[in-house]
Amino acid sequence: MSSLKKHIEKFEKNFDESLDYKVGSEDVVTVNSDGNIKFFKEQYQDELAEKDRVIENLKQELDSQWLTNKTAFNTKKLYEDKIKKMNIVDSTNLIPTLMEVSKQKQGNTTLDWMSWLEIPESNYLFQINESLARKIFQENNNLIEKDRYGLRGRKGRVGSEANILGNNIWPTPTMSDASDVWTYDTEDIEVVYKDDVGKLINTVKAGASNDGDGEEIKTTINGLYDHIAENCDDWDSCTDLMDSNELSHWYQLKFTYHGTEEDVGGETNSSLKGVGIRIKKGKKIKADDWDKQTEGPNDGTTIVSVTPGNTMDMWIYGDHGNEYQQEQHPDFWVQANCTVGEECTVWVWLYSGYNTPTSHEFQLLNGQLYDKTTWGNFSLIRADAVWQ
Repeated sequence: MSSLKKHIEKFEKNFDESLDYKVGSEDVVTVNSDGNIKFFKEQYQDELAEKDRVIENLKQELDSQWLTNKTAFNTKKLYEDKIKKMNIVDSTNLIPTLMEVSKQKQGNTTLDWMSWLEIPESNYLFQINESLARKIFQENNNLIEKDRYGLRGRKGRVGSEANILGNNIWPTPTMSDASDVWTYDTEDIEVVYKDDVGKLINTVKAGASNDGDGEEIKTTINGLYDHIAENCDDWDSCTDLMDSNELSHWYQLKFTYHGTEEDVGGETNSSLKGVGIRIKKGKKIKADDWDKQTEGPNDGTTIVSVTPGNTMDMWIYGDHGNEYQQEQHPDFWVQANCTVGEECTVWVWLYSGYNTPTSHEFQLLNGQLYDKTTWGNFSLIRADAVWQ
């Protein structure tokens, strides 16, 4: 029995006995079993003193244990907080071991962030270093996706067909501000990525100047058209190789537009101007309304068509001119037949260029001052992997 438990039991016993003891004005003396006379006052004071000693011992025991536990808790928290902030984790075998066990327990199943953290070793990695844990989480899922399509172990440079075909190659952020994927001006726009729900939330701040195009965030994807560019060496020869009836020249782009809130952080009369998606080195964007049995992406309703290599925009609200300002744009609402909060599917045909790895810039345009636009569920897969 622990000393703390002994103190508690002794206190309870003495306290219970005292409840049966009542002092009357006529009760002034008592006789002990040995015949000695003792005043009630003296006896009562002795019992109170004994209870005081029990209480004091109990208090000291509790204080001692509280101090020990509190010190241990604070030390542990201080240690964990310090490790989380370190750029370099320890050089022991702990981190590699946790990585390997986490990978083994995940197996061949792609997990979301919260499910991955349910693996004890994954969660401990997160406690040690959040940034490292997020990178490991993303790498594990990427390897699983490559295995799924039989791509691991193939030879070829980064951006080759082996790395593109069959994969969703749209980059997924691992940082809360999405800065590991998206480039933007932090003075003009605030970006928040919520990995648990897969939402990218972009709020245009005071001072933003975007000439009506919508405040942008941008990312570059390499290797989309290496399978074409490696067979040509100038503008004309690469253009000649572009074939709108060839599935491998198209990409299926999926995304969810969750809407744009106005007057977030302030008030303005210029909201909802320039919300949409912009792609550099474009050619065409088509709707997902073509017959998958008898037709191809080029047979879908035209959303955008530009001279090969030019910038193309798919607008949701407004545009870079004066049309549809603060109004729904037909690109998204009519031609693409998409709605807020639901997955939107379009097909894009881009100009390859003649340098490898090929490089294409994608922009999200998020409206004007105090507009808060939310995106999610992006996917980009080559068409011949979607429809064999």
